[in-house]
Amino acid sequence: MSSDKWLIKYWLSVILILALSGSVFFYNLGKISLWDPDEPRGAVIAYEMLKSKDWIHLSYNGEPITNKPALVKPPLYYWSIAAFSAFQGKVDEFSARAPSALAGIGTALLVFLLGRIIFGNKAAFLGALIFISNHMIFEQARSAEIDMILCLLLTFSLFVFYSCYHGILPQRNILAAYLAMGLAVLAKGPLGVMVPVMVAGLYLLVQKDIKAVARMKPLTGLLLILLVASPWFILEGKAFGTEFFFRQNIERFFHAFDHLQPFYYYLVKLPLHFMPWTILLPATMSYWFQKDKEKNPGRIFLLIWFLSMLIFFSLSQSKRSIYILPLYPALSLLVGEALHQIFYENKFISLMRWVRGGGIFLIVLLILVGTAGTVFVLVKLSGLVLQTLTALLFITIWSALMFRFIKRSEATRMLTAFFVLAFSMEFFSAGVVYPELDARSRSSKKLCRMAAEKAGDSDLGCVGFHPPSAVFYINRERNRPLKDFEYRIEDGISFLKQGKTVYCLMNRSIYEREKERLEKVSIQLYIPDLPLKGWKWDLVFLTNHNQGEQTPI
Repeated sequence: MSSDKWLIKYWLSVILILALSGSVFFYNLGKISLWDPDEPRGAVIAYEMLKSKDWIHLSYNGEPITNKPALVKPPLYYWSIAAFSAFQGKVDEFSARAPSALAGIGTALLVFLLGRIIFGNKAAFLGALIFISNHMIFEQARSAEIDMILCLLLTFSLFVFYSCYHGILPQRNILAAYLAMGLAVLAKGPLGVMVPVMVAGLYLLVQKDIKAVARMKPLTGLLLILLVASPWFILEGKAFGTEFFFRQNIERFFHAFDHLQPFYYYLVKLPLHFMPWTILLPATMSYWFQKDKEKNPGRIFLLIWFLSMLIFFSLSQSKRSIYILPLYPALSLLVGEALHQIFYENKFISLMRWVRGGGIFLIVLLILVGTAGTVFVLVKLSGLVLQTLTALLFITIWSALMFRFIKRSEATRMLTAFFVLAFSMEFFSAGVVYPELDARSRSSKKLCRMAAEKAGDSDLGCVGFHPPSAVFYINRERNRPLKDFEYRIEDGISFLKQGKTVYCLMNRSIYEREKERLEKVSIQLYIPDLPLKGWKWDLVFLTNHNQGEQTPI
C-alpha cells in the first residue's frame, strides 16, 4: 500500500472515531438531571471548590469531605469538573459530565492507536467502534463519575509501556506512562499504579524478559509518580490519607463494608454490560483457541490485560460493575481482531456458525423485548407511543434484514447490521429512554427549585430526604448550604422550633410518625405536586411560618 493511501485510511479512521464517539457521548448530555447518588456528589464538591477558591481542601455541603467517609476520594475528577465549569461560567449537568465524555473519546482513540500497532488498521477500527458502542462505555462516558478518566489514564500508561517495550516509541517516552499513573493515583488512589504495573509485569514474565524492567526506569518512574500525586495528599492532611488508603482501599478489598458481592459477580455483570457485543463473544473465544491463527505478542498482552484485571477485581470482596471498566479497551480489541479475521480475512469460516447463531438469538431477543416494551408503553406511558412504535418498526426492519444476511451468509452486511443496531440503541437511549426516566423517577431538580424558591433567604433543612442531587440543586439555587439532618428526627424538630422562619423537606413516613409532635409547634404543610414516584420522593414540605391550613406548593 502506498504511503498516501495509508495516510488517507489512517486519518479517515481517526475522523470517524472522533465523530462517532463525540456524537454518542455528547448527544443530549446536559439535558438530563444529575442522577443520585454518585453524579451530584462531584458536582457539589466542584461547585464549592469554585465558590471557596480552595482547590486543596475539599468540602461537601459546607463540611470537609473527611466528615463523610463515602465521599473521601482524590480530587482529579472534581478538579476536572471545576476547570470545565470555570471555563463555561457555571456548574451544571453538562460541565459535570463533559470530562467523562472527553475521556471516553480519548480512550476510544487510544484503543484504535494501540490496535493499529498490534493488529493493523481495520481490526483496530473495529475494536474502537466496539469500545464506543458497548453499553458500559456508553453509560460511563456520559456519567459524572471518575471511572472513565481512570480508564483513560490506565489505557494510556499501558499503551506507552507496550509501545516503548517493542521499540515503537523511544524508550524515554516511558516517563509519560508514569506521569499517567501519578494522575491515576489522583483519580482513584493506589489502583492507578498497581493495575498497570501488574499487567506490564505479567507480560514481561510471559515474555521471559524480566531484565527489561531496568529499561523501564522504575526508580525514575516512582519518583515521578510521587512528585505528581503526593503533594495534594500531604496538603489535604492525615485524616484523609488514613481513611482513604487504609479503609477505602485495603479494608474494602479484604473485608468489604459495602458492595459485598460473590466471586463470580463479574462473570454475570460483564456479559450484560458488554451488550450487544456479548452476542459475538462465543465466536471470539472460539477464535482464541484456534491453533492455526497467527502468533502475535500483542494479543498475548491484551489477554493478560483483560484476564489479570478480571481476576484481580474478582478477588476483592467489594465489587461494582464500574470497577472493571479499565479492561474494556483490551476486550474490545480482542473482539475486534477476531471479527476482522472471521468477517474480512475469510479465515476460520467454521466460526461463522457462532456468528449466525448469535444473530438469530439477537433477532429473537429484540422481537421479544420490543413487543413487551410496546405493550408496557401502551398501558403505562401513553406519551411515548409514537417513539415506541418507531423503535418497534426499526426492530422489525432490522430483524428482517439481519435474517436475510444470515441466510445468504453475507458476512460484511451482518457485521454492519450489528454496528447499526448498537449505535441506534445508544442514540435512542440518550434521546428518548433517559429523558423519560429522568422526568418520571430520577430527577429531584423540579422539587428542589420549588423548595429553594419558597424558602428564599430562610434556612432550608431536610429530614429523611438527603439525596446528593437535592444538595446540588438547592445549594446552587440559593448559594448557601442545605441543613441536612439525615435521619436525626430530634435535630429536625429542634430546627423547626426556632423563632426565625425556616423550611424543611421531610420524608412522609417520618412526618406521619411524628405528626402529633409537629402539630404542637404549629407547622404548616405543603405537598409538592410532582410526577415523581417511589418512597424517596414521598415528601412533605414544612415551615414554622404563617400558621394556617395546609396549602399546596
